Order: sequence, then structure tokens, then C-alpha cells
Amino acid sequence: MEFKIFERRECPICQDRKGKVLFSTYDDRYGQPDLYSVMECQECRTCYLLEAIAPNDLPNLYEKYYGGNLALNAVTEKVMTQHFYTNPAVRVFTNRLRRSIIGVVYQSWFRFWSGDKVLDWTFRQNEQVLDVGCGGGHLAEPILACGAKWTGLDIDPRNCQAVTERGLKCICGTIDAVDLPAGSYDSIIGSQVIEHISDPRKFLMRCAQLIRPGGRVLLSTPNIESRYRRISGQNWIHWFVPYHQVLFSPHSLEMLGKQCNLRMLSYRTETPTAWALLQLNYQRPPRGEIGTWRSKGRPRWLQPDGLSLRLRLEDTLYGDGDVLIAELVKA
Repeated sequence: MEFKIFERRECPICQDRKGKVLFSTYDDRYGQPDLYSVMECQECRTCYLLEAIAPNDLPNLYEKYYGGNLALNAVTEKVMTQHFYTNPAVRVFTNRLRRSIIGVVYQSWFRFWSGDKVLDWTFRQNEQVLDVGCGGGHLAEPILACGAKWTGLDIDPRNCQAVTERGLKCICGTIDAVDLPAGSYDSIIGSQVIEHISDPRKFLMRCAQLIRPGGRVLLSTPNIESRYRRISGQNWIHWFVPYHQVLFSPHSLEMLGKQCNLRMLSYRTETPTAWALLQLNYQRPPRGEIGTWRSKGRPRWLQPDGLSLRLRLEDTLYGDGDVLIAELVKA
């Protein structure tokens, strides 16, 4: 193995030791060449890696393989947003538009059509929000537009720099390592974060410690009970080894929340159009190589409207979409 690992002999959620190996696979996105065994707990159906990357070696994995792509995403987002939001007059106009009836209706329609409902969460005036794993800070502006106070937290210094250069507050480090007082926040967001963490219980316990009584932890994560997981099998894009270490069902996420004094207030599932496009057009590479898009025939991303309509109907009828979005409240 290129990186230090530890073998996980029990389910990270229910501690059952009767895990079953589903298959072994490799990094089909960024080319990390080692093989990893995907386990399924026979009690709570959580899926997890048998060979988990040691926490102290995770930064090395991300810097060598995944980190450059995170930095590229941050730079891309910076280029797309910095000119638009640098001018104070433009910022004021945009925020007013977002609060207007037209802005609210358009944003709601766009989130529904694209399957991106993470920001259907509402935030109060002056609410203190911590965005864990904030990346380039793409959730910041909509939250700030609500009048809430947004702070980002990210392990990658390049992401933190990209966020601070936009005039936003960002803390560099992990939620366990940074020195933050208990009860500092009203809400903590973890958008596509908890699946990357080797000890999700420790992560969620820390989140519960940092929010005030009645505060919220807002999570989005791949749904292990997704219909596309059943259809795609081993080729489901959200196995994403070795970066995704633990994958949840609604039941196992609720179980974990209870262990951390957090009650699941609500959850829903959906399949974002962008995720479906990636699944449909992604070309799985040979081991040790970087993944590519399919190029034969008519690109399927030229037909997003029909795909969006189908996905929204499936989400409504079946309720087993690719992403699990949950709101947990401190008991």
C-alpha cells in the first residue's frame, strides 16, 4: 500500500463484526493504484472500507491525488465569482434580487430542476453557520444573502486561501484539531464531507459539541440505498475509493445521530442532474489511470432537460435518490 492503512474489523456505526466483502476495487477517478475492499455491515447495512487510510496519512493522499483537483475547483469558482461579487453595488443588488419574489421563485425552481436542494435549508438573520469542508466556499454567498454569518473550515490551505481572498472568513484545519469554543454555532453544514471521514462518530460528536442547544447539523452524503447504486453495482461513481470511507443509509445515519445526542428531524433523497450526467458519461479507466469522459456518439449532457424531468419524477415516486440530505437537531 502506498499510504498507511488500518484494517477496520467492525462496522463504524453499530460495531458489528459480521461485515461482508462486496468487492475489491481501485480509485477510478484520480489514479491512486491500490486495491481496496468494500464491506457491507450485515446489521445496519452501512458500507465501509476494510483498508481505511490512517488519519495522519489522509493529508498526503489528498495532496498527491485529490488535493490538486480541489484546488482547481476552488480556483475555477473564484474566477467565476470574484468579479461578480467584488463590486459592492453588484453584491447589494444580487442579495436584494435573491430576497425578492422573483429571485426566490427562480432559485427554488432551479434547485428543484437540477436536483440541488441542499440550500433549501433556511437560515435566520445573524445565525452563526460553520461550513465544514467548505472547499471554494460555494455555499457562502446564498447563506450570507439570508443575513446569516458564514464561516468556512477546510483542510486544504489552497481552498482556504481562495476563500479568504474573496473577503470571507475561513479556518484552515480539521474540525477536531481547530480550537473552537463549545456552543459557538447555531448550524453546522457538512456537504459531502462525512463519507470522507474514517471516524464519523468522532466527527459528529464534535459537531454536536460546537452547536448550541437546539442547534442543527445539516448533512448531505451519498445514499447507499440509491437506485443507481443497485443499477450500477461496482461501477456506481460514489464508491469513490479510497476517498469515501463510510457510506450511509437513512437508517444508519439516524442511528449515528442518536449516538451523538442528535435527533434526525427530517431527511430526503434526490439525484442531482450533474451526478447522473457523471454516472452516464464517465469512462472507468484501467487501474492506476485517471478517469475520462466518454466521447463516442452524441454526448448525453446535451440532453439535460429530459434527464432532469426523469430524475425529478423518480425522486418523487421512489424516494431513493443518490444523495441523502438530513437535518439533525441537538437534543
